[in-house]
This record gives sequence, C-alpha cells and structure tokens, in this order.
Amino acid sequence: MYASGDPIYVIDPILRKVVDRDLQAKGYQLVPRGGDFTVDYIYAPGMLMGAPSDDVSNISPRAGVRPNTGISQAERDNAIALSGVRETRNVALQFNDGDSGLEVWRAVMTAIVSDANKVDRDSARNSLKSGVSKSFRELPNAGG
Repeated sequence: MYASGDPIYVIDPILRKVVDRDLQAKGYQLVPRGGDFTVDYIYAPGMLMGAPSDDVSNISPRAGVRPNTGISQAERDNAIALSGVRETRNVALQFNDGDSGLEVWRAVMTAIVSDANKVDRDSARNSLKSGVSKSFRELPNAGG
C-alpha cells in the first residue's frame, strides 16, 4: 500500500474529528444533508516574512562582536533567527449558510512548521486541537 507524504492526508482526518468533537461540545449536531450550515476548510502552506525587533536595528547576519550596544548576544541571535522567512501551515475554517452557501463565520489558524519534510501525527493533532479550541471560543453555542 502506498501512503502519500503530503501533509493534507495526515491533517484531513484529524481536523475533521477535532472540528466534529468541538462542535458537538457546543451543542451542534452533525447531519448528512440539509443542515443550517456547512463547514469547509482551506489548507494553505505558505511563507511568512519575519521582521527584526525594533530593539536591535544594528543586527547583521554576519557573526561578530558589536561594541557599545546594550544588547546581549542571545537577544542579537534571536533577532537574526526570527527576522528571516519562515514556513507556515495555515488552516482556515469557513462556516457557510446551509441555504445560500455564503460565508457566515471564519477562523484562521497559523502554525510555524518545525520540520516541513516530516509530518508528525501527534504534533499535528495537538496543534489542530489547540487551534480549533482557540478559534471556537468566539463561536456561539448552538441555539444561543
């Protein structure tokens, strides 16, 4: 049996279970057809340009000593590391009206990828649980 290494095949079943569980906890019921709303998601890997800290305007990617600064080497190294391009994996949850199909609510979860070449199911599950839980804080309970 061939298993794809594409992250969407790891994320999809986990995301569906997490969303179903959290919606049920808010009093919503899953119906096969004709519900009040539908839930779609968009998975979008991307890049995020970091920005250097305002406190370290004199940083340089070259290693070296910078005399006459009040910045520790650790702060300087962190500012350099966080100012570069970082890979993200974004998931947007979109709730659409069941009749019109128009979007009525949306939440976007952004996660920084630690290793783009290896998708860890446990890490993905924990990230999705946390992201959905935080996103659904704003979602009203069923009937409310």
